[in-house]
Amino acid sequence: MPVDYMPERSEHIASLELKEHLAAGHAVGEATEYDVHAAPHEDIMAKTLGVLGTSWAGVIARDDLIATSVLAQHPATAKGGVAVVGFSGGGARAVLASALSDSIRATGVMAMMSTFDGILDGYLHAHSWTMMSPGIGRVADWPEIAAARAPRPLFVGYAERDALFPLTGMRAAHDIISRRYATSQAAEQYRAHWANATHSFDASTQRAFLTWLNESPR
Repeated sequence: MPVDYMPERSEHIASLELKEHLAAGHAVGEATEYDVHAAPHEDIMAKTLGVLGTSWAGVIARDDLIATSVLAQHPATAKGGVAVVGFSGGGARAVLASALSDSIRATGVMAMMSTFDGILDGYLHAHSWTMMSPGIGRVADWPEIAAARAPRPLFVGYAERDALFPLTGMRAAHDIISRRYATSQAAEQYRAHWANATHSFDASTQRAFLTWLNESPR
């Protein structure tokens, strides 16, 4: 949404944060400036979508489901479905699209995995409404949603020094996913890659994912 369309309340919050960046001597490019504006505005959009009976995650998932369906039916796409991979907020999109789609054959989630309990205290504020849909905790925990399509191949990249997730939450999520795949008698279809990295989809994880994807069943 253009910045000019954003309401005065969110713009006031954004202007204060931008002043802090400039006062600290931080370089503020176009992308950073828009992110500062968009962050408080996301809450307003989430309220609006909630009143309309949907959510940020619902609107985005609809787009992603249409995209994967079109791609799966394209004549140039190999038979057996498509693979999705996402980093951070894109990882949340990959989780939700995978849980809802019959067209996806394999899923990669990078630096976007923890139990909800792990992020409730001190981490929640850093995350998008894409992951934090109202009422989602009553349906399932986040790793349970990621593993909902077991035995479908699933790759999760864990960044051990990720400031957005506690390591305990990541390990708990890994245990939940591992148990789900073991119960589905498909333990080998789940791959966990642990990187000594901050919030990133680093080169080693990219290589590991691509190798795994080429080897996973089609």
